[in-house]
Amino acid sequence: MRDLAQLGSAGIASVSLALLLCQAALPGAAEPGDPLLPASLVQILVAPERYEGRRVNVVGYLAAGPQMRLFITRDHARVLDLESSVEVESEALGASDCMEKYARVVGKLARVNTIWRIVEVERVARLDAFESCWP
Repeated sequence: MRDLAQLGSAGIASVSLALLLCQAALPGAAEPGDPLLPASLVQILVAPERYEGRRVNVVGYLAAGPQMRLFITRDHARVLDLESSVEVESEALGASDCMEKYARVVGKLARVNTIWRIVEVERVARLDAFESCWP
C-alpha cells in the first residue's frame, strides 16, 4: 500500500470514507439511556469534549507500544504520530488479534490527566474479518 504522501487528498478522502462505511456496517450493543455515538477518529481528535464521558463507536488502526493507541491510519501508527491517535485502555485487550490491524472500538471517551483515552472498552472488532476479537 502506498503511504499517505503518495495518496494525495483524494486518496486520503477515499480511505476515510471506506473506514466510515466499515464502521457503519458493524452494529454496536447500545444500552437504553446510554446511546452509542458513531464518531470518526478525526471528529474525536478535533473536538474530544463533545464526546467526553459518552459511549463511542470509532474506527482506526490499533497499534501496540508503550500504550495501546487507535491511530487514524497505519501510516500514522508507523511514524508514531501521537497527535493523530487516542489511547485505548489496554488492560481489557491483552494480546488481541486486533493488534496492528484496522479495528472498531466501542468504549467510553475520558480524559485521564491530560490524555484522551477510550476506557471501559466493551468491544473490539477487526474490520478485515468483520469479527469480534475482544471480548
